[in-house]
Amino acid sequence: MSIGLQALGNALQDQAFNFFLVRVQPTGAQGDKGKQQTGGPKEAADEGFQWVVELTKDDGKLHPSTHRREWNCIGMFTRQRRNAHLCVMKKRTFLKLTGAAGAGLLVAPMLSGCGTQEGDAAVAGDATEGSAASEDGKKPKMKLHEQEPLGYGFGELAPVIDAETMELHFGKHHAGYVRKLNMAVRQAPAFEGLAIEELLGQITDVPEHLGLRNNGGGHFNHSLYWRLLKPGGAQSPSGDFKAAIERDFGSTESMLESLRAAGAQQFGSGWAWLIETAEGRLAVTSTPNQDNPLMSQIVEVKGRPIIGVDVWEHAYYLNYQNRRGDYLAGFTSLLNWDEAAAVWSANKG
Repeated sequence: MSIGLQALGNALQDQAFNFFLVRVQPTGAQGDKGKQQTGGPKEAADEGFQWVVELTKDDGKLHPSTHRREWNCIGMFTRQRRNAHLCVMKKRTFLKLTGAAGAGLLVAPMLSGCGTQEGDAAVAGDATEGSAASEDGKKPKMKLHEQEPLGYGFGELAPVIDAETMELHFGKHHAGYVRKLNMAVRQAPAFEGLAIEELLGQITDVPEHLGLRNNGGGHFNHSLYWRLLKPGGAQSPSGDFKAAIERDFGSTESMLESLRAAGAQQFGSGWAWLIETAEGRLAVTSTPNQDNPLMSQIVEVKGRPIIGVDVWEHAYYLNYQNRRGDYLAGFTSLLNWDEAAAVWSANKG
């Protein structure tokens, strides 16, 4: 066992992760020439492979094990940038505490979005299966839906949205939707390879599509939500986008009042939306659960989402409890109007 791996176990004893990607630097890349830096298989070190290290923490001890059969799985994740989302705080903590980079190791959680052991195993199984099939020439590898990196710190929206809510919302809830979406697509081959917008437009209100509906909606909705909250954008609309809002609502504030009202009046969990209809008009609507206006064969009011506001309690309850109206006011105060305008312009294109 290498010093770096032992330190990793000590540093992360209280964390939820069990599976990590470990990249082996080629022989001689660091340290004395000819020495294998990680204690892994020599051929892995020579060729720069990645492999899975399973870390269990029974009795506070580290028990690493490597699995050559999973290298193809990890190669798939690497090529498709599946490991692009890192739990940044935990990785940085690890690097600071262990100096792993200096030991020839680059370590990241196996799954995007802080997955559970159950989720890790499920997605790893899917990836391994797809890889093996493609090697036999029987089935191409499945193109996975991915959670994009947040692009800003969990604490950057505080005090309106606190860091703990952001970490749970992005790292657990959204990541869970992405993981389960890929599992649902695996069970519905007709939807493999579709962009998320295409997938949502093709699903119907049948039990067989429930996993695609809930998790596909959850993935698209949250991806838009994070984008609209990106710090640093314009604080009010301008140009053609502002003109369109004023044409259909009279003023920006009137539109925002309608949006907040739709969110406040949505019973239970759901979303409030500013959309552009097929006729090119802007409108406000709401949907339950993770439904959205792209689900043209399911929802009553159809259109292209421009602004989406999450009114599930996990989006605000730690900070606002039952004060949904205060959360909605906070959300609209954070809106990045540059991003909203870009979404509107892309819809028109």
